[in-house]
Amino acid sequence: MKISYYLERSLLKLLKTKSIDEIYVIEIIDEIGTCKGTFYKYYRDKYDLLFHCFQDCIYKDIPETSENWNEFISRLLTVFKDNAAVVLNSFVSADMNSARHYNEGVIRQYIVTERERKGQETVGTTYEYALNMYAVYVTDIIMDWLRHGCKTPTDETIALINATMPVILCS
Repeated sequence: MKISYYLERSLLKLLKTKSIDEIYVIEIIDEIGTCKGTFYKYYRDKYDLLFHCFQDCIYKDIPETSENWNEFISRLLTVFKDNAAVVLNSFVSADMNSARHYNEGVIRQYIVTERERKGQETVGTTYEYALNMYAVYVTDIIMDWLRHGCKTPTDETIALINATMPVILCS
C-alpha cells in the first residue's frame, strides 16, 4: 500500500473524534510512524489531505452522473450518514479549502453537468448566483440533518431540498 493510503486512514480516524481545525499534521504522521517530510511529499497541508480523503473515501461511492437529482441527493445523504462524524468534523472548518466548500462544488458541478447534458443554459450572473446560493443551502440542510441524527426520513429531506431549488435552476 502507498503511504498516502495510510495518511488518509490516519486522518479519517482522527476526524471521528476531532474537527479538522483541531488536528495537527504531527498527529496524522505519529499515527502511522512517518515524518513531516513524507507527509509534505504527498500533500500541501492537512486540507489537501482532507480533499484527497473525501475524493478517495467519501465521494467515491457517489457517481458524478446519476439517473436524476433525487438519486444523486439520496446517495449523498446515505454516504454522509454512514460517515456522519467524519463529515461533521470536516465541514465545521471555515477554511477556504474545507470539505464543506468542496461539497458545495460537487453539488454545483452535478447541476451544471446535468443542465449541459439536457442542453440547458448554464451561464449568466443570475444563474451563477442562484447556483452558488443553492449549493450552500443544500449543504446547510444536509449538515442540519446530520447534526440532528438523521431523524427526518431521507425522502422528506430530499423533498425539502427540492422545494427550495430556485426557479432558474428548475427549467
